[in-house]
Amino acid sequence: ARLSGGCRGSNGNTPTITVRNFEQALTGTTFVSDFVRLPANAPLAPLIGFSNTMTSGGVPLPFSLAGLGAPGCQLAVDPLVSLSALATSFGTYSFALSVPSTASLAGLVLYTQALAIDPPANTFGLTSSDAGAMILGSRF
Repeated sequence: ARLSGGCRGSNGNTPTITVRNFEQALTGTTFVSDFVRLPANAPLAPLIGFSNTMTSGGVPLPFSLAGLGAPGCQLAVDPLVSLSALATSFGTYSFALSVPSTASLAGLVLYTQALAIDPPANTFGLTSSDAGAMILGSRF
């Protein structure tokens, strides 16, 4: 499911998370989602978390980044895991998540979002994608 959080970047687009056709986050598989409409070649941080309502530090989500100089942008995911990545020249990034083959993970909800470095976009120099939610399923 897609959630709010995205804001327009310097390329005029709001980065979006998409899921490939028939892709399911099943235990023992690799789940791939794509971030599209990112600024070309932008450094970015794909985020993964267990909440879209509160950070582990007690900050309510979504958290507006307008006060930091990024109007319309939001942090919509508790960023428990953050990776370093780079968008392609087409403004895309494929995010692959290996889901352990552990049946007890079935039903776990994970949230993901990307934050891209985009200096011309606003005074904070950041563009956020919308967020996505995935529920891990079981193959067993």
